Amino acid sequence: MELARVVTEELTPEISRFMGSVMGSPGLELGELVTDQIRAWRFRRGIKYVQRAMKQLEVAGMDPTAVPMRSLAPLMDGGTLEDDEEMAERWASLLANVAGGARDVPPSFASVLRDLEPEQARILDHVYQTMMQIAPELRRGNLGMARTGLVGELRLSDDAVEYHLDNLIRLRLIRKPSGVMDDELEMVTLTEFGRAFVRACRPPSQPDPPVRFTNAAQVMEQAGKNRQRLNQRSSSPG
Repeated sequence: MELARVVTEELTPEISRFMGSVMGSPGLELGELVTDQIRAWRFRRGIKYVQRAMKQLEVAGMDPTAVPMRSLAPLMDGGTLEDDEEMAERWASLLANVAGGARDVPPSFASVLRDLEPEQARILDHVYQTMMQIAPELRRGNLGMARTGLVGELRLSDDAVEYHLDNLIRLRLIRKPSGVMDDELEMVTLTEFGRAFVRACRPPSQPDPPVRFTNAAQVMEQAGKNRQRLNQRSSSPG
Protein backbone atom coordinates (compact mmCIF):
# COMPACT_ATOMS: atom_id res chain seq x y z
CA MET A 1 0.00 0.00 0.00
CA GLU A 2 2.85 2.39 0.82
CA LEU A 3 4.43 1.74 -2.57
CA ALA A 4 1.13 2.42 -4.33
CA ARG A 5 0.74 5.71 -2.41
CA VAL A 6 4.22 6.86 -3.39
CA VAL A 7 3.57 5.94 -7.03
CA THR A 8 0.37 7.94 -7.03
CA GLU A 9 1.75 10.99 -5.22
CA GLU A 10 5.32 11.24 -6.50
CA LEU A 11 5.39 9.92 -10.07
CA THR A 12 4.04 12.62 -12.35
CA PRO A 13 3.01 11.98 -15.97
CA GLU A 14 6.22 13.70 -17.05
CA ILE A 15 8.32 11.27 -15.00
CA SER A 16 6.30 8.38 -16.35
CA ARG A 17 6.89 9.48 -19.95
CA PHE A 18 10.60 9.96 -19.31
CA MET A 19 11.03 6.55 -17.68
CA GLY A 20 8.95 4.97 -20.43
CA SER A 21 11.30 6.47 -23.03
CA VAL A 22 14.51 5.35 -21.33
CA MET A 23 13.07 1.87 -20.78
CA GLY A 24 11.95 1.57 -24.39
CA SER A 25 8.20 1.67 -23.63
CA PRO A 26 6.91 5.20 -24.36
CA GLY A 27 3.31 4.32 -23.48
CA LEU A 28 4.18 3.07 -20.00
CA GLU A 29 1.59 3.68 -17.31
CA LEU A 30 2.53 4.68 -13.77
CA GLY A 31 1.52 1.37 -12.21
CA GLU A 32 3.25 -0.63 -14.92
CA LEU A 33 6.42 1.39 -14.39
CA VAL A 34 6.99 0.05 -10.91
CA THR A 35 5.03 -3.16 -10.60
CA ASP A 36 5.33 -4.71 -14.05
CA GLN A 37 8.11 -3.43 -16.25
CA ILE A 38 10.98 -3.22 -13.77
CA ARG A 39 10.08 -6.42 -11.95
CA ALA A 40 9.58 -8.34 -15.19
CA TRP A 41 12.83 -6.98 -16.64
CA ARG A 42 14.82 -7.95 -13.54
CA PHE A 43 13.11 -11.33 -13.37
CA ARG A 44 14.07 -12.12 -16.96
CA ARG A 45 17.60 -10.91 -16.32
CA GLY A 46 17.77 -12.99 -13.17
CA ILE A 47 16.73 -16.18 -14.97
CA LYS A 48 19.34 -15.63 -17.70
CA TYR A 49 21.96 -14.74 -15.08
CA VAL A 50 21.41 -17.95 -13.12
CA GLN A 51 21.37 -20.00 -16.31
CA ARG A 52 24.77 -18.60 -17.26
CA ALA A 53 26.21 -19.56 -13.87
CA MET A 54 24.62 -23.03 -14.06
CA LYS A 55 26.18 -23.58 -17.49
CA GLN A 56 29.62 -22.58 -16.23
CA LEU A 57 29.37 -25.02 -13.32
CA GLU A 58 28.18 -27.76 -15.66
CA VAL A 59 31.18 -27.23 -17.96
CA ALA A 60 33.50 -27.34 -14.94
CA GLY A 61 31.85 -30.53 -13.68
CA MET A 62 30.91 -28.91 -10.38
CA ASP A 63 27.76 -28.91 -8.27
CA PRO A 64 26.42 -25.79 -6.54
CA THR A 65 26.67 -25.44 -2.78
CA ALA A 66 25.00 -23.10 -0.31
CA VAL A 67 26.27 -19.52 -0.46
CA PRO A 68 26.11 -17.19 2.57
CA MET A 69 23.52 -14.46 2.04
CA ARG A 70 26.18 -11.81 2.71
CA SER A 71 27.86 -12.95 -0.51
CA LEU A 72 24.78 -14.02 -2.47
CA ALA A 73 22.64 -10.88 -2.06
CA PRO A 74 25.04 -8.38 -3.73
CA LEU A 75 25.73 -10.86 -6.54
CA MET A 76 22.04 -11.33 -7.29
CA ASP A 77 21.41 -7.61 -7.05
CA GLY A 78 24.22 -6.66 -9.42
CA GLY A 79 23.84 -9.58 -11.80
CA THR A 80 20.16 -8.94 -12.46
CA LEU A 81 20.80 -5.30 -13.38
CA GLU A 82 23.60 -5.85 -15.90
CA ASP A 83 22.68 -5.48 -19.57
CA ASP A 84 26.14 -5.61 -21.17
CA GLU A 85 26.79 -9.16 -22.39
CA GLU A 86 30.48 -9.34 -21.49
CA MET A 87 29.88 -7.85 -18.05
CA ALA A 88 26.91 -10.20 -17.51
CA GLU A 89 29.25 -13.13 -18.15
CA ARG A 90 31.61 -11.80 -15.47
CA TRP A 91 28.73 -11.56 -13.00
CA ALA A 92 27.79 -15.15 -13.83
CA SER A 93 31.38 -16.25 -13.23
CA LEU A 94 31.38 -14.64 -9.79
CA LEU A 95 28.20 -16.54 -8.94
CA ALA A 96 29.51 -19.81 -10.38
CA ASN A 97 32.81 -19.52 -8.53
CA VAL A 98 31.24 -18.74 -5.17
CA ALA A 99 28.59 -21.44 -5.61
CA GLY A 100 31.09 -24.04 -6.75
CA GLY A 101 33.74 -23.10 -4.22
CA ALA A 102 36.39 -23.11 -6.96
CA ARG A 103 37.81 -19.67 -6.22
CA ASP A 104 37.67 -17.16 -3.42
CA VAL A 105 34.89 -14.60 -4.01
CA PRO A 106 34.69 -12.12 -1.12
CA PRO A 107 31.56 -9.92 -0.95
CA SER A 108 33.64 -6.88 -1.97
CA PHE A 109 34.07 -8.26 -5.50
CA ALA A 110 30.43 -7.49 -6.31
CA SER A 111 30.83 -3.80 -5.49
CA VAL A 112 34.08 -3.66 -7.49
CA LEU A 113 32.45 -5.18 -10.57
CA ARG A 114 29.52 -2.80 -10.22
CA ASP A 115 31.98 0.13 -10.33
CA LEU A 116 33.70 -1.08 -13.51
CA GLU A 117 32.83 0.07 -17.01
CA PRO A 118 33.05 -2.58 -19.76
CA GLU A 119 36.13 -0.98 -21.31
CA GLN A 120 37.86 -0.95 -17.93
CA ALA A 121 37.13 -4.65 -17.48
CA ARG A 122 38.67 -5.34 -20.89
CA ILE A 123 41.79 -3.34 -19.98
CA LEU A 124 42.08 -5.28 -16.73
CA ASP A 125 41.71 -8.58 -18.60
CA HIS A 126 44.44 -7.53 -21.04
CA VAL A 127 46.86 -6.63 -18.24
CA TYR A 128 46.03 -9.92 -16.48
CA GLN A 129 46.49 -12.01 -19.63
CA THR A 130 49.87 -10.39 -20.24
CA MET A 131 51.26 -10.31 -16.72
CA MET A 132 50.24 -13.87 -15.83
CA GLN A 133 52.52 -15.13 -18.62
CA ILE A 134 55.47 -13.81 -16.59
CA ALA A 135 56.94 -15.94 -13.81
CA PRO A 136 55.55 -14.90 -10.37
CA GLU A 137 58.93 -13.93 -8.94
CA LEU A 138 59.42 -11.48 -11.83
CA ARG A 139 55.99 -9.87 -11.93
CA ARG A 140 56.16 -9.11 -8.21
CA GLY A 141 59.09 -6.80 -8.87
CA ASN A 142 59.46 -3.84 -11.20
CA LEU A 143 57.91 -5.31 -14.33
CA GLY A 144 54.67 -4.03 -15.81
CA MET A 145 52.81 -3.06 -18.96
CA ALA A 146 53.60 0.25 -20.62
CA ARG A 147 50.65 2.60 -20.98
CA THR A 148 51.52 3.03 -24.67
CA GLY A 149 51.02 -0.70 -25.09
CA LEU A 150 47.46 -0.43 -23.84
CA VAL A 151 46.79 2.46 -26.21
CA GLY A 152 48.10 0.49 -29.18
CA GLU A 153 46.87 -3.01 -28.40
CA LEU A 154 43.34 -2.00 -27.41
CA ARG A 155 43.02 0.81 -29.98
CA LEU A 156 42.09 3.40 -27.37
CA SER A 157 42.98 7.09 -27.22
CA ASP A 158 45.47 8.42 -24.68
CA ASP A 159 42.70 10.26 -22.86
CA ALA A 160 40.49 7.16 -22.72
CA VAL A 161 43.28 5.01 -21.28
CA GLU A 162 44.11 7.69 -18.71
CA TYR A 163 40.46 7.89 -17.64
CA HIS A 164 40.05 4.12 -17.36
CA LEU A 165 43.36 3.59 -15.53
CA ASP A 166 42.38 6.21 -12.95
CA ASN A 167 39.37 4.14 -11.95
CA LEU A 168 41.29 0.86 -11.96
CA ILE A 169 43.87 2.41 -9.65
CA ARG A 170 41.12 3.86 -7.44
CA LEU A 171 39.67 0.37 -7.08
CA ARG A 172 43.17 -0.95 -6.24
CA LEU A 173 43.07 -3.42 -9.12
CA ILE A 174 46.28 -2.15 -10.72
CA ARG A 175 49.30 -0.21 -9.48
CA LYS A 176 52.64 1.14 -10.60
CA PRO A 177 55.39 -1.50 -10.40
CA SER A 178 57.62 -1.18 -7.37
CA GLY A 179 61.05 0.27 -8.04
CA VAL A 180 60.05 2.16 -11.19
CA MET A 181 61.32 5.71 -10.79
CA ASP A 182 60.90 7.02 -14.34
CA ASP A 183 57.39 8.46 -14.57
CA GLU A 184 57.73 8.64 -18.35
CA LEU A 185 57.46 4.86 -18.50
CA GLU A 186 53.93 5.05 -17.13
CA MET A 187 53.83 1.33 -16.42
CA VAL A 188 51.07 -0.56 -14.65
CA THR A 189 50.74 -4.04 -13.20
CA LEU A 190 48.19 -6.03 -11.24
CA THR A 191 47.76 -5.84 -7.52
CA GLU A 192 47.21 -9.14 -5.73
CA PHE A 193 43.64 -7.99 -5.16
CA GLY A 194 43.29 -7.33 -8.89
CA ARG A 195 44.69 -10.73 -9.80
CA ALA A 196 42.23 -12.50 -7.50
CA PHE A 197 39.36 -10.36 -8.81
CA VAL A 198 40.01 -11.11 -12.49
CA ARG A 199 40.38 -14.82 -11.73
CA ALA A 200 37.02 -14.81 -9.89
CA CYS A 201 35.39 -13.09 -12.88
CA ARG A 202 36.40 -15.96 -15.16
CA PRO A 203 34.54 -19.28 -15.51
CA PRO A 204 35.63 -21.97 -13.04
CA SER A 205 36.88 -24.13 -15.92
CA GLN A 206 39.12 -21.40 -17.40
CA PRO A 207 42.76 -21.84 -16.32
CA ASP A 208 45.36 -19.11 -15.91
CA PRO A 209 47.50 -18.32 -18.96
CA PRO A 210 50.61 -20.53 -19.10
CA VAL A 211 53.90 -18.97 -17.98
CA ARG A 212 56.01 -18.13 -21.06
CA PHE A 213 58.68 -15.86 -19.62
CA THR A 214 60.91 -17.12 -16.82
CA ASN A 215 63.68 -14.51 -16.84
CA ALA A 216 64.01 -10.76 -17.34
CA ALA A 217 65.87 -11.12 -20.65
CA GLN A 218 62.92 -12.95 -22.22
CA VAL A 219 60.53 -10.27 -20.99
CA MET A 220 62.66 -7.44 -22.39
CA GLU A 221 62.99 -9.22 -25.73
CA GLN A 222 59.23 -9.65 -26.00
CA ALA A 223 58.67 -6.02 -24.97
CA GLY A 224 60.98 -4.93 -27.78
CA LYS A 225 59.03 -7.00 -30.30
CA ASN A 226 55.75 -5.51 -29.04
CA ARG A 227 57.07 -1.96 -29.40
CA GLN A 228 58.27 -2.69 -32.92
CA ARG A 229 54.89 -4.12 -33.89
CA LEU A 230 53.04 -1.14 -32.43
CA ASN A 231 55.36 1.32 -34.21
CA GLN A 232 54.73 -0.43 -37.50
CA ARG A 233 50.98 -0.35 -36.92
CA SER A 234 50.97 3.37 -36.04
CA SER A 235 53.11 4.28 -39.06
CA SER A 236 51.08 2.26 -41.56
CA PRO A 237 48.55 4.25 -43.64
CA GLY A 238 44.90 4.10 -42.51
